[in-house]
Order: sequence, then structure tokens, then C-alpha cells
Amino acid sequence: MDREQKSRIMRILRGLGTVLAIGIAYYLIIKIIGKGLDCPIRAITGKLCPGCGVTRMCIALIEGDFATAARYNLLLMVLIPVFAVFGTRRAIIYVKTGNETPDKIETAVIFIVFVLMIAFWILRNTEAFSFLAPTE
Repeated sequence: MDREQKSRIMRILRGLGTVLAIGIAYYLIIKIIGKGLDCPIRAITGKLCPGCGVTRMCIALIEGDFATAARYNLLLMVLIPVFAVFGTRRAIIYVKTGNETPDKIETAVIFIVFVLMIAFWILRNTEAFSFLAPTE
């Protein structure tokens, strides 16, 4: 492993560490004050966004309650393994080559996830698919 690859690994680890530290801090703040940030899209429109329920989903995951986590945001629960594989693959390519540009497979995955999120956003705001709304 050359010096540039080691530098790329450190860059990835710093980014992951930053995200983890922010996540832990937010989790502790929520546990202390008992409330997270409100969704600005829901506050403005009264409709659920594709991310509504994610904070509660993450807390349920941290606490090991996978069924409850799925009730908060089913789409993102299903996509967690996709994100894990995608992120790992992207990190390996980046470390080996320095290439940060998604390839055709990754671009297709990004597009599919985007379409799924738009569909989820629309469906969870309809009466027929109200079961996709996060439980209160």
C-alpha cells in the first residue's frame, strides 16, 4: 500500500469519524431533552418527506429494535444494506485508484434509489399507503 492509498484511507476514516461523532452527539441530545429536530418539509407542507422518521429509526436501531425501526422508515431500513455495499465498494475503488466519480453501476444505483425515494414520498402521503407513515 503506497502513501497516497494510506492518505485516502485516513480521509475516509476522518469522514466516518465525523459523521459518527455528530450522530452520537445528536443521539445524546435527543435522549437528554427528549426531542429531535422537526422536519422542515412537514412543518411547511404538512406532508411527510422521504426522510420523516429517520431519527427515530436510527434510535431504534441503536437500541436493537429492528421492527420499530422499520415502522419509522421502511424504505431506508430496506436500503441500509444497499448503502453499506455501495459505500464499501466506493471506498475500495477510491482507496485503490483515487477515483471519486461513480461508475455506470453506481450511477444506476443512485438513480434507482432516487426514484424509489420519490415514489415512497408520494405513496406514504396517500390514504392507501398510510402504513408507510412513521408511527407516532
